[in-house]
Amino acid sequence: MRILVNNNLPTSFPLVVIGDNNYCEPMEQLKTVFNLRHSVFDKLEAIPKLTKAMRSDIKDIFSSEDISILTKFCAESQFSTTTELFLKKIIKDNFVYYKDAPFEKVNEILQRPDVKNKNTQKTYTTFTKWISLANLGTQKVDTIINDKIYMPFPCDFNDRFDCQLHLHDNEMFTLGDNNEQNVPLVRYLHAMTKYSFNVSSFSLNNPLSTNSNHMWGLYGDNGSGFALTFELDHLIAQVYNNLNNNNSNEFLFFKPVNYIENYNPIQKFKFCLDEYRYRGKNNIQALSNFFESFAISKTPQWQFEQELRFYKFSSAAYEGFISQYGGAVTDKTCIELLEYIETSKQKVNHEVIFNRPTSIVLGWNCSLEDENIKKLIQYARTNSIKVIKLDKYLNYLKNEFYYAEL
Repeated sequence: MRILVNNNLPTSFPLVVIGDNNYCEPMEQLKTVFNLRHSVFDKLEAIPKLTKAMRSDIKDIFSSEDISILTKFCAESQFSTTTELFLKKIIKDNFVYYKDAPFEKVNEILQRPDVKNKNTQKTYTTFTKWISLANLGTQKVDTIINDKIYMPFPCDFNDRFDCQLHLHDNEMFTLGDNNEQNVPLVRYLHAMTKYSFNVSSFSLNNPLSTNSNHMWGLYGDNGSGFALTFELDHLIAQVYNNLNNNNSNEFLFFKPVNYIENYNPIQKFKFCLDEYRYRGKNNIQALSNFFESFAISKTPQWQFEQELRFYKFSSAAYEGFISQYGGAVTDKTCIELLEYIETSKQKVNHEVIFNRPTSIVLGWNCSLEDENIKKLIQYARTNSIKVIKLDKYLNYLKNEFYYAEL
């Protein structure tokens, strides 16, 4: 099986080509890349050739934002009857029928200048990770030059409250339905949240833009650190390789963060507790669903970060443990769980093979004499990676830093 871009389709539209035939499939795990990389209009343009290449219908290629835009211009614009029906099928079922001969219908939509002008969408080609050398600088650089990323437990984050529950005893009692006998289960699952998944954060902010100044301040050690820029299209092979990895605990998920007004993880945690209480404590799916929502949900105050997250479930908190216990969870079980975590969390592999960056951006206060930076530059030159050094002056007309390529 190979990963290719089908040249018969719009430039860079990501598709998986299986074997040597012309069968193309936009896979489930690639939808995040699709939605970031391509606007609703890119997808519409691709549909005629995509259905022809696949020789089948296409389902769920449009995001919820795409559907909202399609709904809006279907209501506002006058199309032929067949094109309107074509749009309404997409809006209703997120489905494109191969036999609907979509070429003429798509063409009619895209030829309307008012459609694109009224419904612009921001799309992205790159994403970025900011790195500070203030702590464990050598370890961070060594991870990068081995083409890996480091994925810590959330409890190792600088932000104590990010992806972490810190429940007071009163809250544990309330979550246990005000019944002391239920509290050990709450403690049990609360302990599991600390070491059951690993997370690495990225951003859609451009490190050359002055709009990313806050990212340099928060995560780039006020310009003394650096940023790694990656191509979104390169994620195709990364995601596809994950799909063929049978070890679910090592599967690497990739999703943008949802910024939710009045976000409260306790509500999701309560649902997880109820699943365990009433459907059996081996219900790992309930726990993993909670972790996923926990990993990619934040309040709107963090929206400026435009954050993406890679996360994977680790085995430290439950593999080889929960299967050993039947019946009710007790205080003794909770103590043993914590002891198990302390010994098993050391076995978790935090370094994950990752795509090589396409550029390394050094902050304005980053010293070229620093041994770690020298090592990073050598790695970049060996692998034809662009190295850019920011200046401390701002180009206000272009809304970006002054910079030079080394």
